[in-house]
Amino acid sequence: MIWKRYIPIAIVGFFGSLTLFGWFIENEGIKAFIDDDATQWYDIIASFAIFLGALNLLKMQIQKFRRKKRDWQYSGLAIAGFVFAVIA
Repeated sequence: MIWKRYIPIAIVGFFGSLTLFGWFIENEGIKAFIDDDATQWYDIIASFAIFLGALNLLKMQIQKFRRKKRDWQYSGLAIAGFVFAVIA
């Protein structure tokens, strides 16, 4: 349990704090890390998160729409809105 939950939280907390406080600390090593590495990693991770979130949205809404679960009409609206946003 500790490997799956607390270790990743500690790693994210450490690097997040380092990135946040790096804006206030006058150290060239930390400044270089924030300006180069941290922001690039953030962009990469955010891109994958958006992609996976979009796939999950489509998967869940398509399943609900096909099985005609409760309020399935809104799933069709969500799918249409997603497709419209991608095209626009």
